[in-house]
Amino acid sequence: MHLNKVYSLVYSRAMGVQKSGKLRHAPLLYTLAMLRFENQQIGSEQSSKIRAELEKEFPRFDDHKIKAVRTQLADEVSIESEEITEYHGENLERTSGFLLRNDGLFFHTIDYVKYEAFEKSLKKVLRIVHKVLKFEYYQAVGIRYIDYIRLGSLDAIDDYVQKGLLGFPINNRDMKATQTVCETIAERGEFAIRLRCSKVPGRVFPIPVDLQPLTRHLDVMAKLPPKPPDEDVILLDTDCFHKQLELREFDLTATLEKFDEMHNIASSVFKAAVTGDAWKEWKGE
Repeated sequence: MHLNKVYSLVYSRAMGVQKSGKLRHAPLLYTLAMLRFENQQIGSEQSSKIRAELEKEFPRFDDHKIKAVRTQLADEVSIESEEITEYHGENLERTSGFLLRNDGLFFHTIDYVKYEAFEKSLKKVLRIVHKVLKFEYYQAVGIRYIDYIRLGSLDAIDDYVQKGLLGFPINNRDMKATQTVCETIAERGEFAIRLRCSKVPGRVFPIPVDLQPLTRHLDVMAKLPPKPPDEDVILLDTDCFHKQLELREFDLTATLEKFDEMHNIASSVFKAAVTGDAWKEWKGE
């Protein structure tokens, strides 16, 4: 689910409490939650109201214009570009924040402690934006987690995830694999879940390319080791989202229940993807 397509979502904190709240040293780096709606007119009056309501939590408020490309599929494919304004706010430490566009709201953090705290902040941002913009419907929601797995007490980085996620090892006298990627997409009810596992050199920046325009507003580098690891690392990108874009009536409580359901799906996928030994290490056993 990519920012320049229909969805995008969430994960956070390099070494903290895991999504289920049971891990002392989880590899969670970044968390994103997204609500997509039909185009809204957001002017200076609306943005000023949102800023005033959220200034205590997110005092670093700003806006900037970007070029957006829209593709429409009808009898003929049409591609149009337009200039839109993005409004974003962050806390003083630049560890959490939101971004608002005319077609969606994004809430993200690199300081994820437990889901309940994340949901509480998300709820306030959703409530204020809905109060000001007064939209009746939304089209989709999603949540996304990026886990950054480094070698710890286990013998090898491969020991942290299930072997089926490590790809085909093209290793012989002439070749050595420098990167492996495995992607699986599944469905559950109205949601799709995509798990992407990448084994990459430690020098690779761990945030996926499609999320980098969004994460530039947060101090991601502060959550990474000062010196890139010499060994390979594993990135788990877990993305849960509505399969279809369609008009859904917005109700704050019901929408938060959707996020909670997606969180539970993503957590179960994460636990299935990692090994028991990895789980024990992160639990501190």
